[in-house]
Amino acid sequence: SLPELQIGADTSGFVSREECLRKGTAFLSNLDAIASDEGAMSCASGPTGTCCSALNGYLGPGSEFYGCPCYGDLYSRALSQIPSFIKPIVERSLQGCGIPTPSSGCRG
Repeated sequence: SLPELQIGADTSGFVSREECLRKGTAFLSNLDAIASDEGAMSCASGPTGTCCSALNGYLGPGSEFYGCPCYGDLYSRALSQIPSFIKPIVERSLQGCGIPTPSSGCRG
């Protein structure tokens, strides 16, 4: 089984796993909201300032999902909810914008 958090993670300010799961389920059931967010949609062109500003609003420090991607199982589940052709864009944008994910930034 996957560890709940990456070993050595700096979890200061991170939302709890339970909170991520509860809020994330509702959020992922309304992907239309993200699709209508021009900032988030700009990520298709790469991790620009507009893209990163939008992503930080969702996943950055102080946001309601801060640290949620560090829960590897939840991150994998979230990625499985989006169309496969979008996954590389999401992963590249999260990394380029400095959002902690299991592959980048979750380790303290």
